[in-house]
Order: sequence, then structure tokens, then C-alpha cells
Amino acid sequence: MKSEKTATLRQALSWTLPTLVLASATLLLTNCSKTADTSQPGTFTSVYNQVLNQSTCVSCHSAGGAGPQAGTSLDFTSKDSAYNTLTTKYASGLAAGNACGSVRIIAAGNPQNSYFMGTLFSDYRRNNFAGATGCMPADHTQTVNLTADEKSSITQWIQNGAQNN
Repeated sequence: MKSEKTATLRQALSWTLPTLVLASATLLLTNCSKTADTSQPGTFTSVYNQVLNQSTCVSCHSAGGAGPQAGTSLDFTSKDSAYNTLTTKYASGLAAGNACGSVRIIAAGNPQNSYFMGTLFSDYRRNNFAGATGCMPADHTQTVNLTADEKSSITQWIQNGAQNN
């Protein structure tokens, strides 16, 4: 009787232990690819963690990146610098052209007139953007592939006044 229980236990462990090891390794590797974001959607913390702090954005919008070389002054290397440049600057640089110089990158409370939205989402891109004659936002829609949840979080953050939360 004791040997039957031992055999049953060994058999159960023979598949359970490798399964647990594999599951643990899978969870660990999955979490390494993208930092878990526990912030509330629609906050700047969520927008920064989910979108701006990812390599697609930071590789260009940082010192020495392609963004500054093209004349943009956006800096996404830290949450504070990203918030400051997004909420205090106007569209400028080679991609924006002179026609967009009066358009705010983030128009707090107004995603439709936020240059940032026009660069990221095709349904916001339009000529004479934000009433600026000849202004057409730079097109990042092919290089930045955001999810519906990420788009919703950015839109909600801007609609709610673009607070540093």
C-alpha cells in the first residue's frame, strides 16, 4: 500500500514539477519584455509607462536621437521631461514645418487640436490642423502601432486636462 502511494506521488511529481518550472519561466520572460503598468488608464503615468517610455519613442525623442536631429525638442528620457515638453511646447521642427508653429503639442482638454494625436492616429490627421493653415502633423502612424486601450488612455488623459498624474 505504501509503495503504491509513493509510486502515485512520484508519477504526479514527474509531470507537475516540470510544468511548474516551465510556467514560472514563461511568466518571468513575459514580464521582462514590458514593464507591468499598474497605473490608472487616462493618467500621464499610464501614458508614459505604456507608450512614451517604450523604445519606439525614446530611441528618437532623447538626446542624440533622430527627433532632436530633425529639430523637435521632445525629450521622453524621463517622465518629468516628457510631461514638460509635451505640455509646454508648440509643434516645431522639420516634420512639423513652419505652418504648425502655433499648434500646441498637447492642447489640454482638446485631443482634436493636440498635435500629438495627429502624429499618432490617422483619424486625427488632417490638413490645416487645429486651424493652422497648411499644418499637417508628422505621420508616426506606421512606426508607432498603439493598441485601442493605449489610444483611449492618451485621449482620456488629454480630455481630462493633461494633468501630471
